[in-house]
Amino acid sequence: MTRREQKALGAYVRWVADRIGLRDWHFNVIYGHDEGEDTIAICTPTYGRRRANLSFAEDFSTAYTAEEQRNTVIHELLHCHLAPVQDQVRLDLLGPLSQSGYDLFYSAFRQNLEYAVDSIAAALAKDLPLIAWP
Repeated sequence: MTRREQKALGAYVRWVADRIGLRDWHFNVIYGHDEGEDTIAICTPTYGRRRANLSFAEDFSTAYTAEEQRNTVIHELLHCHLAPVQDQVRLDLLGPLSQSGYDLFYSAFRQNLEYAVDSIAAALAKDLPLIAWP
C-alpha cells in the first residue's frame, strides 16, 4: 500500500468511525499483517480504553472490491462497540466454568459475535460511501 493510500485509509477509518458513534475513540491504523495472518483486517481494542489498533492486509487497496473494503472497515470498527461484551465473556467466565466448558462457550460466542457484526456492517454499508483511493 502506498503512502497516499495509507493516508486515505486512515482518513476513511476516522470518517466512518465518527458516523457510527465512535467519535471518542482513537485508532491506530496499521498497514500490513504479521506473517501468516489470513484475514483482511483485525481490530484489537485496548481493554478499558477507547482505543484500538486496526490492522489491514498489505494488499487491502488492490485485492478486494470497493464494497468489500467498505464492509471490512465498518465490520472492524463495530468490534469496538462490542468490545466490553466480549471482554466480559472472555474474562469473567473463565473462573466459574471448567477450561473445556469455557473454551466451548467462548468459541461459540465469538463465532456468533462475528456473524452479528458482519450482518450489522452489511446493513450500515449501504448508507456509507466507498473509500476514495488516490
